[in-house]
Amino acid sequence: MTDVKQTVEELSQVNNSKQETVKDYVERAVKGKTQDTRDEEADREKRKTNVIVHGLPESTATNSDVRLTDDVEALTTMLQEINCEKSKLNK
Repeated sequence: MTDVKQTVEELSQVNNSKQETVKDYVERAVKGKTQDTRDEEADREKRKTNVIVHGLPESTATNSDVRLTDDVEALTTMLQEINCEKSKLNK
């Protein structure tokens, strides 16, 4: 009878270990998905005020700061042409 109890206890421990492993896996998957969702929301918030102007050529600079400056200058020039000099551009 003790052999049966011991076997049951061993199987129970193995089963509990497997359940913990599955639980850990699920928790990691949920945390990963939650982080992905946060990253996506942050990316959307960052792009919320982006402007696309059809026909305005993109800067060919390799440095992102130079590209930003080029884009702001091009947009500023365009706004001046249509008499919107008082418009404020946020970087």
